[in-house]
Amino acid sequence: MTMNLIYPAIITHLITIGLFISSKKHDQYLLLMMLIGQLFFIGGEINKNVKAIEISHIFFTLSIVIGPFYFKENKNLYFVGLSILVRFITYFIYEDCLFDIIGDHYEFNFVTKLNQYINWHLVYLVSSLVIIYRLYIQ
Repeated sequence: MTMNLIYPAIITHLITIGLFISSKKHDQYLLLMMLIGQLFFIGGEINKNVKAIEISHIFFTLSIVIGPFYFKENKNLYFVGLSILVRFITYFIYEDCLFDIIGDHYEFNFVTKLNQYINWHLVYLVSSLVIIYRLYIQ
């Protein structure tokens, strides 16, 4: 399946830049990591570099796993929550991860080994529940 995600990636990048500029120093560290990952994705998508796309996939996953616990500002928690929601919706529609589709299912060896032991759907679900707890229950 051929797919072009340059425009959604640029829009996401611009939103992240806006969050970075308006956030406090603590949250800016993880937002910077997200910006770097997005640049890897945009560059990988433009140059059809599967290794850069896989690096961006790692950055995305780390931000989704760390973000719900790390972020202090609600707007950044909403952003991560929306990213998880989009991930679930696109996975439902395409029956695969968009990073894997775009990157022709390329994985670094350590990622392949890690994927044998981790249920990523469960990880994203727990991250979503942590965000809901922090935003609405805490």
